[in-house]
Amino acid sequence: MRPPRVAVSACLLGQAVRYDGGDRHLPSLEGLFPGPVEFIAFCPEVAIGLGVPRRPIERRRFADGLRLVDREDRSIDHGPIMTAHARAWLAETPGLAGVILKSRSPSCGLGSTPIPGGVADEMSDGHFVTEIRRRAPTLPLIDDA
Repeated sequence: MRPPRVAVSACLLGQAVRYDGGDRHLPSLEGLFPGPVEFIAFCPEVAIGLGVPRRPIERRRFADGLRLVDREDRSIDHGPIMTAHARAWLAETPGLAGVILKSRSPSCGLGSTPIPGGVADEMSDGHFVTEIRRRAPTLPLIDDA
């Protein structure tokens, strides 16, 4: 029998995919489950073509809603390509038992992504997570916080 498949933000598995070229390795992931698990690493920002290292992006509130923009040049909106990627990723990774996400990430945050330009202390899901929740509302999601 195949072990459960759990998608994990690649930075939590020790892959150097963050905007600054680093990772957020979380060694305790291996001991989180009572039996064997197949971890599937993913990084939505790398998947949409953003390099490592890269300029930071942020989820920002504009008059017409939340967008995923370059922090230095807010006219660069990565939202549409990230939304399309999330849809494709779900189709390409069927049978997931759950997803472990990087908190506070503009892509992967789970209710923990700070929203500059919004109400003071406003938090949201990351852009990738927003589409995952929309398309797969019963898929279990947790973060590293």
